[in-house]
Amino acid sequence: MSRRKKGADRCSIRVCVTCNEPKDYSRFTLRENPDGTVRLDAECKECQSKAAAVKRGANPARAIVWRRAATRAHQLGVSRTFLLLDLKWETLIPPLEAAITVGLCQRCGHRYNSVADITFDHGEPPRDELKPDWAREHADNIRLRCKSCNVSKRDMAYSDWLDSQEVARVSHANGRPQTQHQPLPLFAGLEDDGEQ
Repeated sequence: MSRRKKGADRCSIRVCVTCNEPKDYSRFTLRENPDGTVRLDAECKECQSKAAAVKRGANPARAIVWRRAATRAHQLGVSRTFLLLDLKWETLIPPLEAAITVGLCQRCGHRYNSVADITFDHGEPPRDELKPDWAREHADNIRLRCKSCNVSKRDMAYSDWLDSQEVARVSHANGRPQTQHQPLPLFAGLEDDGEQ
């Protein structure tokens, strides 16, 4: 028999008081009250994160690009400045700002769960892990994707990945009953019956 704390209903959808969007309970911070009961914050984690960034006066997109550039530069044995300026990673800041604002993956169209769900995907993966491939590390080769899309792509070339996605879509569609499309009533009398 499992023991559950009294308080927050962990099997529900909540509406954030700030963004007014219904979200799964896991998108809210769980806090313990002094009496041992638990409650969920009224504001979702994403709105709390945005409010904290505004309070600090920070540009979250710039901070993310700089942090990821520093990590990748360390892996490649170069400076962060080299990636930001020479390989144009600073040009990723405006699209990242848009992704944070809109909140939709450019590939699948699903909402990002949080800012941490936005990943940098190399359209064409680096050719050799032993030595840097500067053309593939350039900002022109980097796309913003959700973790799900990036994980499914792995180290495939973008065109190969698109082909695999299409094969999966077609095989999934073949498993479903096909529907017969009927003309809309507006166009009912306009079918082409071979006469002019």
